[in-house]
Amino acid sequence: MDRRSDLVTLERCAALIVFLACAALVPAAVFRALEIPELRQIEVGLDLVDELDTRLAAFSEADHQENSWQVGHLGDSMVVSYPLAKQLPTRLQQEIDQLVPDAGWIRVHSLASPGMGPFDFYFVADRIADARPDQVILPVNLTALSKGWRDAFSRPRLGGLLRPSRLPEAVELPLERIGLTADRLLSYIAVVQAGGLGPWRDLTVQQAKLGVARRWLAGRLSAGFGSEAEERFAMDVFAYLDLQLTDRSGRPRLTREGIQQRFGPALRGVGPNVPSLKLLGAAIRSFRERGIEVLVYTS
Repeated sequence: MDRRSDLVTLERCAALIVFLACAALVPAAVFRALEIPELRQIEVGLDLVDELDTRLAAFSEADHQENSWQVGHLGDSMVVSYPLAKQLPTRLQQEIDQLVPDAGWIRVHSLASPGMGPFDFYFVADRIADARPDQVILPVNLTALSKGWRDAFSRPRLGGLLRPSRLPEAVELPLERIGLTADRLLSYIAVVQAGGLGPWRDLTVQQAKLGVARRWLAGRLSAGFGSEAEERFAMDVFAYLDLQLTDRSGRPRLTREGIQQRFGPALRGVGPNVPSLKLLGAAIRSFRERGIEVLVYTS
């Protein structure tokens, strides 16, 4: 009986191992079989870390240059969504080279990324400060003051980059506005401190792929049954409220009322309690306490 019981246990263990192996392999196999075009363009918030670290490597190289002045230019698509020669850090470098004789010792490095705003500035401040720039430039896009911007471009997982010593400060900031509660922040920081940033990023990529695959399959399965009904309804609501029009090329554009609704806080003026401004102030303090000069401008 004991031997038979042991055999049953082994069979169950073997079945469990096979099941887990299949569970791990099936999603990848499905992705390859479906060949969903959108899967090639998957981006997650933690991608910013790899991109940022690559650019920060230039600061380490600059440390070996005497009397150098290294500038880190952060920002969003208003800074970098142009050909390289027309991006703001490049143009700033060109102006410096033309206006300041022998200014080769002043180097401007682009640390910008689409969607980057005051919340991101705060999360990555210590990581940038560790690279020892002499100065950082923080552009504030007025859309960052709107709720729509926070909903569309927030990267709460970047909160894991905060140092544990910043927890008392961080829990006093309005991080819940991007869905980052104290328990989530603590768990994110714990993952990064334990050295799990890479696997965590890979996991979020797989989760994003599953979401894209699910939406793709849902669209194919519901083809012809009004799968775009919700989107059409939303567009009809915008049209009914006169918030959105279509230009001659067929692209939607906001009317005056739509602009007021989306960017109203920035247009009406803001007070010191606006979440984005609170995070901007915290980011500035993070740099200044490390002796790094900060320039801020609005865009």
